[in-house]
Amino acid sequence: MEHMFLVCYTLFLLSSGVVSDTEVVNGTLGNHIYLNQSFSNPALLVQWYFKGNLIASRYPSVAPECISSYTGRCQIYDDGTLRLDNLTYSDDGIYRFTAVQPPLTTVKEASYELRVYPVLNAPVISSNSTSNNLIGGSYVSLHCNASGQTVTTYTFYRDGKNICSEPHVICQDSYLYFQPITGSNSGSYTCTIQNPVSTNTSRNSVQLNVIDPVSDVNVTSNVSGLVWPGLDSVSLICSAQGTNVTYLWSLQGAPLPKDPQYHLTENNRVLTINPVSDNGTFTCTAANSINSQTSNGVVFSLASEVTAVMVTSNVSGLVLVEQESVSLHCSAWGSAVKFSWSLNGEILPKDPQYHITQSDSPPQSNLIISPVSRSDAGLFTCTASNKLNNETSSGLTLSLALPPEGHMACLQGSSSQYIQLSCSWQGGKPAANVTMVFNGLSETGTNQVTRNVPENTSLEGLTMMCYGDYFGRPSNCEQTFAPSSCHGLSGGEVAGIVIGVVAGIAIIEVIVFFVLKTKKRRTQPGPGGCGMQQPGGGCGKWQPGGGRGKRQPGGGQPKEPHRMPGPSPPPSTQKGRERGGMLRSRP
Repeated sequence: MEHMFLVCYTLFLLSSGVVSDTEVVNGTLGNHIYLNQSFSNPALLVQWYFKGNLIASRYPSVAPECISSYTGRCQIYDDGTLRLDNLTYSDDGIYRFTAVQPPLTTVKEASYELRVYPVLNAPVISSNSTSNNLIGGSYVSLHCNASGQTVTTYTFYRDGKNICSEPHVICQDSYLYFQPITGSNSGSYTCTIQNPVSTNTSRNSVQLNVIDPVSDVNVTSNVSGLVWPGLDSVSLICSAQGTNVTYLWSLQGAPLPKDPQYHLTENNRVLTINPVSDNGTFTCTAANSINSQTSNGVVFSLASEVTAVMVTSNVSGLVLVEQESVSLHCSAWGSAVKFSWSLNGEILPKDPQYHITQSDSPPQSNLIISPVSRSDAGLFTCTASNKLNNETSSGLTLSLALPPEGHMACLQGSSSQYIQLSCSWQGGKPAANVTMVFNGLSETGTNQVTRNVPENTSLEGLTMMCYGDYFGRPSNCEQTFAPSSCHGLSGGEVAGIVIGVVAGIAIIEVIVFFVLKTKKRRTQPGPGGCGMQQPGGGCGKWQPGGGRGKRQPGGGQPKEPHRMPGPSPPPSTQKGRERGGMLRSRP
């Protein structure tokens, strides 16, 4: 009856649909395990099932018991905990616990999965390569042999460091694959196996010595721009992939000569040239026991000295001062050239008329002078310089055209036999062109044109025209001659009149002197400052026959002397009467 009750009750539990989470419990082969519970109510019915079969139970007021196949290695405790001893692989499986309040009230239900693992023995690590000395780039694998033991995890180490996450390495179960192997993979390899109850590491190791062939040889410089010979220092760095690489430097394909300017450091990997003095192609050859490879060539951009400094102008002829502009061009050969301009050996002053520009490729400088002034009459030079030297060009002198001062002048003068007519516009360098048109005749010259007219020639009503031109700049004047008071008299007649007039004036002055002296004796000065008046006379008046004061019968004022034509003043905007006629001028 009791047995039937247990069977029926078990079927009831299995069909009740009560489900609980399953807890995994790891056990060691040959050792014991506890499936823990914690009940203290002796009135409960406690049962353990393995793979659906009852293996142990505890009834109220009845001693706990295990089925016969578990005798000697099964024990149930008062709190419901089950202990299994001498575990075997056959103990793997699902264990179910139930606690029931009679007659059929389930108080608790639990599920366990027991996994039995052995204590691991040390594995053996090996390589698929027949040699431990390998060339980089080959494909090699390592095997961790656990000899059929139950292992959950394999781990590979190089020199004690887990390498399964490194590049080009794949760890798959008990194998490690290098895809491919490189020089960085050199070292001593071991492996470790693990399960939930134990861990063990290989007692042997595999030593791999990997030599990478030389590749990717390259030379770089610490200077990217111009290198100034004799001044700059340059470092060349040779880089390469490979194992145990040695370095050898060459210049123009030959081994680098022994010279104090060459300094090798870092196992000959770095070449320092101090100072740089020459140029050529520098190369680096990297080598090891497998192969060798030569780098690209490096050639310095050596700076050059300044040479061939020359100044040219955009004009070849005369330059009109204050009106025209000139462009001077300075060219040179050299590196990083700077320019400066000088006039008569002095640095060109900062002045709005001077505009300087510079460009680098090719080196050149332009000086624009606008406008050209009189102070630019000198020697222009250009100096080009850089860190190595400087050089000054030959001088260039501008051919300046200096305009004449003022305006064209119409002039008239005289000599003993001629009347001199002139058109004058002087002071220009070169001289201005002057043209005179007079009496139907035209005459051209420079600076001044003069025509001598015979003294007995009548100029009345004639006009002298003067035309000036200085590089397109005009200046003109004209003079029209009015009637002359000496018209019709010869030169001798005029001279006789002048002599007679001068002699008459001298005689009159002598007479006046004696008359005044006589009057002074006869009279005393009055209060008004006038001497005693004579009959018919008066103070301050000439007496009859005296020749001054009012004209008296039988007497008169002396006639004005006749004036000869003379040189005319420079032209002006006003009209002026000159000897021999009226002078009219206009600029």
